[in-house]
Amino acid sequence: MFLPPPDRYWRIGTLLVIGIVMLVSFFGFHRWWEECRGGDPWGYYAHLPAFFIHHDGDNYQKTIDASQEVWPDPRKTMPLTDIGRSCNKYPIGVAVLLLPFFLLGHSYALINGLPTGGFNAPYALSCQLGVIFYVLWGLYVLFGILRRYFSLSVTVLLTIALALATNLYYFTTYNNMMAHALLFALYCFILYAIHYFEDNPANYRRAAAIGLIAGLITLTRLSEVVVVLIPLLWGVYSWQTLRRRRDFLMQHWRALIVAAIVMAIVLFPQAAYYKFVSGHWWYYAYTGESFNFRHPRILDGLFSYTNGWLVYTPIMIFALLGIFQLRRFAPSALGPILVFLSLHIFITYSWWCWNYINGFGSRPMVETYPLMAFPLGAFFSWLSVKRWKLLLPVTIVILFTSLNVFQTIQLYAGILWSENGNKAYYWAIFGSLKASRRSLIAYESRESQPRQKLIKISKLIENSIENSSQEHRDASIHHSGQYSVCVRDSALTTIIEDTREVRPGDWIRADVWGFQRRGEDSTRRENTALLVVEIWDDQGKMLKRRGINITTKIANPTYSIWTPGGPEEWAEADFFVHVPRNFPPAGRIKTYVWNPHKQKLYVDDLSLELWRDEQ
Repeated sequence: MFLPPPDRYWRIGTLLVIGIVMLVSFFGFHRWWEECRGGDPWGYYAHLPAFFIHHDGDNYQKTIDASQEVWPDPRKTMPLTDIGRSCNKYPIGVAVLLLPFFLLGHSYALINGLPTGGFNAPYALSCQLGVIFYVLWGLYVLFGILRRYFSLSVTVLLTIALALATNLYYFTTYNNMMAHALLFALYCFILYAIHYFEDNPANYRRAAAIGLIAGLITLTRLSEVVVVLIPLLWGVYSWQTLRRRRDFLMQHWRALIVAAIVMAIVLFPQAAYYKFVSGHWWYYAYTGESFNFRHPRILDGLFSYTNGWLVYTPIMIFALLGIFQLRRFAPSALGPILVFLSLHIFITYSWWCWNYINGFGSRPMVETYPLMAFPLGAFFSWLSVKRWKLLLPVTIVILFTSLNVFQTIQLYAGILWSENGNKAYYWAIFGSLKASRRSLIAYESRESQPRQKLIKISKLIENSIENSSQEHRDASIHHSGQYSVCVRDSALTTIIEDTREVRPGDWIRADVWGFQRRGEDSTRRENTALLVVEIWDDQGKMLKRRGINITTKIANPTYSIWTPGGPEEWAEADFFVHVPRNFPPAGRIKTYVWNPHKQKLYVDDLSLELWRDEQ
């Protein structure tokens, strides 16, 4: 959109700064080389080498072989349809958008005599730089749209906030071969197309642009078909404007038909692909995965520390608050945002994997950010008219940009793992680039460890494994005394029936020593044995269950959450459990070693202690 010179210079300058930050981050994280190693990125991208290099869209075998020459990964398999062809469940939209950059990488490989299997460096780098190009292009377009509604200073802040203070930054610089960064750009483009059409609805090419972009959005992620509601409802913010919009659409019904036809044409290649691999124009490719519209996980999707949207992109809290100011600053966006956002959230968090692994925060919300820029801008504008002027909006953008970039660095460093996070662990590592024993225990037990000073009241259990009746005793190795126990399944189960001295609010400290021999040590942390504490009430109801992995404390000086631990060393596994406020005088406490994956593990010196606040 045309902007006067001062605005144009600010737009170019803002995008230049954002582009430099993104490119420096992209090469600094150095993830581009292995981004298509597997998972969703590989599935989205595989259409390109399959159809343009290996011509094996019926089984993808040559494509899989070519990728395994670069990144050995035997898990790349695809289900067969009823006619015996393999179906890539990922829609073709990402491949369509990245086709020019794929061809650029292919040309470079041909000219320089490099391997042309589709998975080496020229292809990976070209396509991922293409994603950054689309995002910057989208931001450039969005800047002009936002400038129609907000002041120049607010528009600059909004552009920076979307690019750097949200998880769009992560999906552009770190994990950018997913669909979401591209969808962000497409939503910027459709907002431009809507305004372009509203300026001259008699121009059918403008209606066709809406159909084209809506088709590309749906082609990229099929559930995004609800995007069609945005142009239909644009300008609606009351019953009166709803009737006006109805009359407008009826008056320009030919434009609607043009948009629908263009959208259908764009979607035809996906239908043709389904026809080719399954014999049907429509084929549900996500076998075993589905929506549960009866029981959506909306609250978890928004607020859970396991990839919850507002936990890992907290600046969007201000966007939600800004909805109440939209009618004042950008009324045309109110109706589309209320309807689209409600449906988008409902559909998104009805998916079986509501926490959407393989990302930082709730990745399907990234594509909503061009729309959410309007209420965020309304909130910033509302703050700006107060006496503080721009001080608060600027502070908000600086604060949350710093937080977002820092947490992305935490994720890069292997400290933050949002898809498997919990509240205790999040706050244990908050603001830190180094893990600690406290944070490792918080991650595993999902409970914050006490920071206040405690005093030891008594030892509730002490099992040194010297009891001659102990099953699976082993005299060949021990931490203290003469014996240890070789754990086979569950072991060392002890129930404390007399808990009269235990008060609600006390702390129970569980402690055991573990050892694994070389050659018998586990290679996967999720398969290691746990030290478990259970707290029950007097009616047989479990009030709390907490546990920590035992061997992850062995040979783990950095307290990494990823390691299963090392061999030939005794190490102590201990943690605190907070006694619930509703724990009754006649409750029970149970502790045991749980080993469902039958890790070959030796344990010794199990104890359970009662601790209390120093006050």
